[in-house]
Amino acid sequence: MKRIHGVLSGVAVALVAWVALLGSDVIDRPLVFALPFIAIVSYGLFNLGIVVHKVFNFKTYPSEQKSLLEDILRAKEALKGKGVFDDE
Repeated sequence: MKRIHGVLSGVAVALVAWVALLGSDVIDRPLVFALPFIAIVSYGLFNLGIVVHKVFNFKTYPSEQKSLLEDILRAKEALKGKGVFDDE
């Protein structure tokens, strides 16, 4: 629950700052209204960047691949005995 409290407090601070900007003349009003949308788009692009980075740096484990393929072959043989794979 500590993480959700941190997230909610961050959202509350952002909301208070946004309302304060609405009441002041520091930034033009149309830009202040666009700030939540800009924040959401920025957050989405940030997460997309993280996913792309992790996909490009994905590690492969050949020994695990071999073990998994052996498990699949054993499972297919067991299922063939039960009549699941009739076409092979």
